[in-house]
Amino acid sequence: SDKSSKTLTDTLRYIACDEKGEFLYMGEIIFTCKSAVVVYTKSFSDVKKTDWFYTYVMDLAETGVINGYEEKIGGATVTSYKPQNNVTYAEALKLIMLATGYEAQAATGKHWASGYLEKAIEDKLISNVLTESRLDDQISRNMVAQIAARALELPKSTRSDSPFKDVAIDSVYATYIISLFEAGIVNGDENGNFNGTNKITRAEMATIVWRINNYED
Repeated sequence: SDKSSKTLTDTLRYIACDEKGEFLYMGEIIFTCKSAVVVYTKSFSDVKKTDWFYTYVMDLAETGVINGYEEKIGGATVTSYKPQNNVTYAEALKLIMLATGYEAQAATGKHWASGYLEKAIEDKLISNVLTESRLDDQISRNMVAQIAARALELPKSTRSDSPFKDVAIDSVYATYIISLFEAGIVNGDENGNFNGTNKITRAEMATIVWRINNYED
């Protein structure tokens, strides 16, 4: 019924090329539809319906992909998500690899994510420069883009220009970032920047994982 539905919108980006595969132009199509209201059984004290990441976080929490933090406040137990906290290499590897079809990896060393690291190096998602001792370091948006694009086995972009002001077309991470952009998995800020050297937050990570889960090749 109308009382149990709401209007949702989504955007599909597209790129037009000629018969030689040369870039011609790009654009986007906005879809609007009505969908049943989702009732979540979980909640976080710091995730509100008005937050841009609300649906991504709540959908993943509902299916058990991500969890929150329980803490005592005034004698009561409160669960928070801490959306602005930064993500570690260990957390990013596990989330991306599971989202792209990898099986859960048992620890092969002292760190709980050592199995994910070993498998990621074996499959060339990341280089062996990353060692077990660095798994708890905070990961950058550039590195998340590399791991995600390789795990998804996305084709290299044929674009001759970058959609982001701060990503040079010949930079090391450009091929991963642009491929993810074309797949609708990442986007930039309101100024048109990707901010690849920034650390990635839990809110941003949830968004990427949600989009990977919903990606159709």
